[in-house]
Amino acid sequence: MKNKHRLLGLVSLTLVLSSGCSSSSEKGSHESTRFITQVVDSISFERLSEVKLLDYNDKTRELLVSDEQTREVFILNEKGEIVSSFKPHVDGPNYVENNNFGWTFLGDNELVAYGRVYFHRLSKEGERLQRMEYPVKPRGWAWLDHDPQMLESTNKSLLAMIPGVYGGIRRSKVAQDTSSIMFLMDFKTLNFKSVLRKPAESIYRLDNSYYGDGIPLFSKLNESTLAVTYAADTSLFIYDLTKDEYFGRISIPAEYHAKVIPVSFDSNDSPKEESVNTRLFSTGEQIILEHMGQIPEEVWKQIMQVENWPESPEMDNAIRQYVDRKYSIYSQDKYLGELDWTVGEGFINTVNTESGFIWVQRSYKDERDYRTFLKVKIVPAEE
Repeated sequence: MKNKHRLLGLVSLTLVLSSGCSSSSEKGSHESTRFITQVVDSISFERLSEVKLLDYNDKTRELLVSDEQTREVFILNEKGEIVSSFKPHVDGPNYVENNNFGWTFLGDNELVAYGRVYFHRLSKEGERLQRMEYPVKPRGWAWLDHDPQMLESTNKSLLAMIPGVYGGIRRSKVAQDTSSIMFLMDFKTLNFKSVLRKPAESIYRLDNSYYGDGIPLFSKLNESTLAVTYAADTSLFIYDLTKDEYFGRISIPAEYHAKVIPVSFDSNDSPKEESVNTRLFSTGEQIILEHMGQIPEEVWKQIMQVENWPESPEMDNAIRQYVDRKYSIYSQDKYLGELDWTVGEGFINTVNTESGFIWVQRSYKDERDYRTFLKVKIVPAEE
């Protein structure tokens, strides 16, 4: 585990059974329109301790939130009222493992917690209804860059990323062509299948070089459709989860291309990353891709020799110099334009919806006795 991988999460706070995509077509004109983020509503509620926005239920219009200090999980309506609250990490029949990889709503009346050993299906009041083992046994765990989304629900099924299944075989052309770390699971039948293999048009398969493991960045557009890309990829892919196939590919414009120098599969070196794709957001119809510069490895080595380096001036200077963010926006069919993030840089835990907006957790540099979530729309900029 590299220390720089840990810090990339901190940096964010401060500012398939298918064999490929043979049936897909490349789409998109690169005529560009400028878009901006616009706050259309907000929720504020009394809370001194730090919280984390976890998920949003489009049907019930509720937000799922965890309190990082009290270890409480609660559901909030859009009036800022707590609908239910429970402590899942207390020993007892409803215990959920302390460390987990994410939470999500499941249907209208249930929740799922992705634990380190089990998936836990719960009522909205925190009563455990079912505990399901992983569909495969991980060979180990690794700290993933940029805190990717690892859990999503759709049609009463669960889509989960289990990176540990790669083990030591990930660094090969065969693994890139055939393997997947994504699994679709059904709590009722306990059936599962491996999904979301890399499409044939992905740079990870086209080039006979190692660009990294290729952890998928995905965002649900509706119950059956996902937007998908990878850290070094130059395309955005549209995927049908029910058919387990890609049906669209959109070229990412050159100004947003990741800059990654790959290495040989046989080499022990790591790819050199100057900039990568880091996150996908979705409003249901719009897809937002975040592209972020990376701190060079030689600079990291110098920074980590400094006392208290995560809070050092050297760290701040490196972030200002290298960690620039760019945003581009797409529909399912084409590139739409550039996005200026105009709601301020103090945000964390952005949550997708299918309702035409995203939820953004506001962060503050000073201590507050309240927390705020912003409802944000993506709109064309006024010329």
